[in-house]
Amino acid sequence: MISVEMIGRLGNHMWQYAVCRTLAERNGYEFHVPRSFLGAELFDCSLGVEVDQTKMQYTDSYMHNSFMAQFYNPNIIHLQDFTKLVGFFQSERYILENKKNIQEWFELKNPNLELIDKLNLTDEVCIINFRGGDYKDIPDVYLSSDYWNNSVEQMKKLHDNLKFIVITDDVDAAEKLFPDFPAYHFSVAEDFLVITHAKYLIIANSTFSWWGAWLNKFCKTVIAPKFWMRHNQSNGWWAPGESITKGFLYMGKDGKLYSSSECIDEVNALGLSYSKFPY
Repeated sequence: MISVEMIGRLGNHMWQYAVCRTLAERNGYEFHVPRSFLGAELFDCSLGVEVDQTKMQYTDSYMHNSFMAQFYNPNIIHLQDFTKLVGFFQSERYILENKKNIQEWFELKNPNLELIDKLNLTDEVCIINFRGGDYKDIPDVYLSSDYWNNSVEQMKKLHDNLKFIVITDDVDAAEKLFPDFPAYHFSVAEDFLVITHAKYLIIANSTFSWWGAWLNKFCKTVIAPKFWMRHNQSNGWWAPGESITKGFLYMGKDGKLYSSSECIDEVNALGLSYSKFPY
């Protein structure tokens, strides 16, 4: 059995769930996801085998091995049975080949599809997923207006006559930043539903945003921040782990768009190591 520790908020939990279950099933093991998984009430997915929680408190005796990782560790791919995973594991390499299954795991329970019709998410609508809330108090991660304005302008160049709708956890901040666009916060499930049905997306430096874009089966263009932290400073940090995602476009500090392959080439040319980056 492979188990995983739930760390962080919903987007981080989704990484931990997806990597745990993917690795367990790939290696022919059972899996166990704690009931603290924040997606349990949102998604129609199994939490694996039931485990006596009193035994799980004594991890060293019940789970024989453990792996701790922020990003990609190739040694985890063929892990031993009875291993506990601890970390963020934010690398697409763990999960890419299992994408179709993961899209099924993270299907919402009772999705409010009437909301999609109400918002009229046609080929002329771009969804901006803006994260304010707790980010406003963390200057290193709160994206400036330059990122959002540049992304809107570049999206307009790519696709004519687009309308923009903001989906956010912070409507007040969004209305100040995007005075010309309607801003909504419905519920976590409904916000996520809208992101996963958008034809065009501008996303935040948020794992919630990333998952919405990655799971989306309809999206034609995704613009994401090239740097996860300190986006508008010279010492910015790259998107976490290896979640520089094939098919996404990345907005640089210079206001230009870069393909995922250009970003990866730049990382390799600079000799950067993801393991050095704080999250």
